[in-house]
Amino acid sequence: MNQIPAPIGMEPLVDAVQQCCFRAQQYHRLGIQPGHFILTLDEGNGRTTAANYLSRAFAQAGVRSFGGLDLMLEYQLDGSMDQLCQTLRSIRASAVYTNEYEGVIAWDITVLAAHFGEEQTRLFFRELPSMAAHATLLFFLPSAPNRSQLLLMEKISALLDPNQMHWVRIPPYSEQTLAGITRQTLIDQLNIRLEDLPETDAILQKLVHQTGTRNARQAVRLACTLAQQADFSEFIPLLKLKTLYSSLKKEVR
Repeated sequence: MNQIPAPIGMEPLVDAVQQCCFRAQQYHRLGIQPGHFILTLDEGNGRTTAANYLSRAFAQAGVRSFGGLDLMLEYQLDGSMDQLCQTLRSIRASAVYTNEYEGVIAWDITVLAAHFGEEQTRLFFRELPSMAAHATLLFFLPSAPNRSQLLLMEKISALLDPNQMHWVRIPPYSEQTLAGITRQTLIDQLNIRLEDLPETDAILQKLVHQTGTRNARQAVRLACTLAQQADFSEFIPLLKLKTLYSSLKKEVR
């Protein structure tokens, strides 16, 4: 069985997910759910990557059942009633083989917090318990949530049982972490081979600094820029160290 690559910079999430995977047989035999997740991670720093990792790891380990065509659904709530109703219909439509969607549902609730006392938020609260009974819920908050966002999450936690909530904080990404994301993107997603030299990581980190790369999304863009300079005459394109040095001098952006 191929091991699912752990997302770089998300070690706290990886640890929490692996603990659940270790208990997969307990969940399966006792018929219990692994709980739900609250992840403090800014937009642009790999929220979709985190949700994909969690769902794929759970599916591979047999932590929970998956009853739809998609292992994971992801939604960014804009705070409006129309969009929330459309989202709820989308979730119901995704339950292809079962009456309720079974899988992972990822929610960005950042904006919804500004509508705490409004009808759309009350509808969200009413629908959550039934969804939580069949799916693993993953809630995204900013790295520094404000009071309204924390109050919203406390309400959600109380609805779903605080003992079943995994609070996971992702620390800010360092330039070394962003260089690692750049490397991982080049190798795993773009199928680019890097020269196996000790200076490579140091040069990638310098490129991150020179280009002002501040989040995971920008690190992916940097990887795409560097990939264009690889030698595609080989079966697996090779990005040579001297090319990286050249990129550094030109301050690739």
